[in-house]
Amino acid sequence: MTNTIKKTAAGVILAAVAMFGVATTTSAQTPTIESLLQMIADLTAQLNQLQGGSSNTTGGSCGVTTFGYTAPGMTLQQGSTGPAVSALQMALNNYAGANLVTDGIFGGGTAQAVRNFQTSRGLAVDAVFGPASASALVAESAMTTPCPTDNNTGGTGTTGGSVTLSGDEGLFEVMDIFSGNTEIKLGQAEVVMEFEVEAFDSDIQIDRVDFFFDKRPWLYFSEVNLWIDGSKVSTLSGSNAFTQSGSEWRARFNSVGHVINQDDVSEFALQLVVPSSLAGTRAADDVTAELRPEALRGIDGAGFTLTGPNAQTITSTVDFDDVFGEGDISVSLSNNSPQAANIVLNATSQTNGVQVLVFDVEAVDSNVEVTDVWVSLDTDTYDLEDVLRRAYLFRGNNQIRQTATIDTIDAAEAAATPFALNDLVVKFANVDFDISEGSTQSFNVRLDFFSGNAIDNAGFDLTTLSVGQVLVVADNADFVDVSDDITVNEDHNLLVEGIIVERVGNIAVMANDADVTVAKYTFELDITAYESDFFISRDELIAFGDGTTLGEDDEVVASAHDILSVEISSNASLNNLNNTWRINKGETKRFTVEVYVGDAVASGTSRVTLNAINYGPAVNNATGLTFTMGLPNFESPTMFINN
Repeated sequence: MTNTIKKTAAGVILAAVAMFGVATTTSAQTPTIESLLQMIADLTAQLNQLQGGSSNTTGGSCGVTTFGYTAPGMTLQQGSTGPAVSALQMALNNYAGANLVTDGIFGGGTAQAVRNFQTSRGLAVDAVFGPASASALVAESAMTTPCPTDNNTGGTGTTGGSVTLSGDEGLFEVMDIFSGNTEIKLGQAEVVMEFEVEAFDSDIQIDRVDFFFDKRPWLYFSEVNLWIDGSKVSTLSGSNAFTQSGSEWRARFNSVGHVINQDDVSEFALQLVVPSSLAGTRAADDVTAELRPEALRGIDGAGFTLTGPNAQTITSTVDFDDVFGEGDISVSLSNNSPQAANIVLNATSQTNGVQVLVFDVEAVDSNVEVTDVWVSLDTDTYDLEDVLRRAYLFRGNNQIRQTATIDTIDAAEAAATPFALNDLVVKFANVDFDISEGSTQSFNVRLDFFSGNAIDNAGFDLTTLSVGQVLVVADNADFVDVSDDITVNEDHNLLVEGIIVERVGNIAVMANDADVTVAKYTFELDITAYESDFFISRDELIAFGDGTTLGEDDEVVASAHDILSVEISSNASLNNLNNTWRINKGETKRFTVEVYVGDAVASGTSRVTLNAINYGPAVNNATGLTFTMGLPNFESPTMFINN
């Protein structure tokens, strides 16, 4: 019979060549030998698809492998036409789960099916069907003729070495005997589907069985097993054993080689093994497996390829009885995240790699993969895009992502995230960083700044860089998006040169002055000079909240009471001639400001606010510059004075 099929195939090819010869004689150009040979190759490939086999074989007297698809010998891509395209479309339908119209036209649908196949096989995804894609599809179409088994009885029919399938043209039927819902617990193995296959009019050899899962099987099951007549015949495990088909995953058992004697029945079973512990948890605690029409593929005694069941779908659902939870993340501000940092920018060149934020991400109840990180930033004097050159996301000292883009939150993002409309954010996308369940990883954000002169060529003014909020998005073990956010609200000072004032202490106590009850407010300040020496006048040091400037021993009205006196001391060098303190470049000096407030008649509450420090670049110009302080760090507690 095999020889008869081959002869018939040869006759069809010769007839087709003759038909092409008749058709082409009406044209001005006579076909070349090469073009006729290509036509033969194309028609051979198409005929093999129609017959479910191929003249390409490997193996010896036993275990012969045939291929249902033959490589076209040319590159096919969008715009190609002809029998080779038809053969490709049929092969994609048969072996890659596509649903294409076999029209011989390589259009958009065929291109997408090729992309899907390339993706499933880890090939370069370009929709061009070249040698690598052709080899993978040929391998996918492989079918192996079985060696003898106990239930092979011999007789007339198809032979493959010493193996004989009795009978002529046959068929098989599939009968569901067990399916539906099955509950599996951790560490258990359960049969979730059983069906019988009966052979009619011939011995039937089953070579391939396909099951389809609605979720990634390897995330739930350590093994997916095929059992036949009480024996395990094949095992699939790990992500590489399954092929994605759209939004589903196919479990294909190839080269099964099980022979069912004519009029006999074999029992097939799908067994799933759940590991004793899982790296992740599952948001939807059920998995559906299906045996679909044409999921079984075999050969009969006449050598014809058979598929089944014809129209029946057998469905089983695995329920884990809520043994899993839902994976999530927890984001927190790290203890070593910079606080009120003083960032000194170079006046003439860029300042790079300044760390402004450190935050931690914990994987809760699941392995997670961090996918996106958004951080809101702003400045109070200049436009952020004029100050910030580039932003980086680091894990420790390893850079993960970078961006030079500053995005503005739109209405849709404001509704879906913790950010407000028009907030400025840097977005780190495709982070792709894995964190194991129960582990915490620390991330940090570093910034590059333009030079001070590039930001403001008239002279860079002290400005504040604010870090507002952080949003982290991740995929949990179910590939479900989870997110968490934190509010930072940390202000960092940006300056090219000048002073920075930091409050060290703030004390308020009651005292007596000439039999008058007064409030004594003490501020301890650390003042640092950056990039130059600076001078502070002892006579016009402090600007208070009402706009009045005074130095030591001056008086001004504050709140409901008079400021009776101000006493200022420092460990900075004092020039007595000019009554001016000097702070050298890079030095930090401590200033103590004591403010006495009271009134001989009135009673009431009082508080003092230090609004600004006046300073200058020279001993005789110690008041030309201002460092603004104000609320809340430089405001005293409220005191009640009773007279």
